[in-house]
Amino acid sequence: RRDCWFMHPKLETPTGDLVRKDDDNISSEYIVDHCIKMANGKENLIKLIDYYQLSMKTDKFDVKRGLIDPRKKNISLSEAEKFIHGEAKKGNPMAQYTWGKMLGDSCFTCLGKGGVQRNMMIKFWTASALSGNAYAQLGLGDANLDDGSLPVAIQWYKRALSCASLPEAAYRLGLAYSKEEYPEAGVPIQYEQAAKYYSYALGPSLPNVSPGSFDPDDMDFSLMHSVMSLGPGNTMQQEYQGFSIRNLDIVDRYLGRPELAPVPNTKVAPLPVESTETCALCDRRPNKGEKELANCNSCHKVKYCNKMCQRGHWTEGHKVICQAEVSE
Repeated sequence: RRDCWFMHPKLETPTGDLVRKDDDNISSEYIVDHCIKMANGKENLIKLIDYYQLSMKTDKFDVKRGLIDPRKKNISLSEAEKFIHGEAKKGNPMAQYTWGKMLGDSCFTCLGKGGVQRNMMIKFWTASALSGNAYAQLGLGDANLDDGSLPVAIQWYKRALSCASLPEAAYRLGLAYSKEEYPEAGVPIQYEQAAKYYSYALGPSLPNVSPGSFDPDDMDFSLMHSVMSLGPGNTMQQEYQGFSIRNLDIVDRYLGRPELAPVPNTKVAPLPVESTETCALCDRRPNKGEKELANCNSCHKVKYCNKMCQRGHWTEGHKVICQAEVSE
């Protein structure tokens, strides 16, 4: 099942976006290529990673091991911060994600301002996510999950999975459909769905990146290593494959003997009729029984899942349109 996630013996062949063709080859190169595209070039991605790791005060062991380019180690912290911030303001999707990540890190001072600046983090991540950056989409999923908006989090995780096949996104989706604490958020337990996503996390072929497993002078491998740990939680994508194996084994037992499950399983059925209304930011349509979308408080012409989506859309251009609508 590591090689072919949809061949789980207790699951039907899925349909839709998750069907993978026989010639699909999702690997570390696929994820690295996605990040190169989001950074507008390989050299720019390397520079962003170098400066980010320097700004986060990466220890000397990592420099010697080749996780950052030793040629950049004499760059000052302020230069590194200003470069990333400047690229983010220019609209570079990977820089926007990186700067947002720095703003959301309690250990980072961000040009002397200090503390977590969550609203600004969401602003930069939203801009990056709308440009197709899977890591920013993951970040918005986590932020919505923290706020208790699991259906919106699922929407962002699915977009991250679609854009770059990140194992972390598949793992998060597996949790969303199998974790007993989550049904209160309006998403029923569906162990079949969880098994599909956990299995999907095992699909990408990712190399071993344990210490000593690669040549410190191999900058391509070092770049891959850095890209694999760029997620919001700084955890290697390979680790989410390990988490998924563990959880898949648990869910597998529940599929065979549902009486063992801590929460009753909701059998996978055709989705309820969705609303015709769509969130102006994330494009989510609430299913029947879910909380309805809320109108924009000013123009009342667009709708949102929650305040986070509303703020994101406001900063991404609705502010100008809305004010023009109201003034007419």
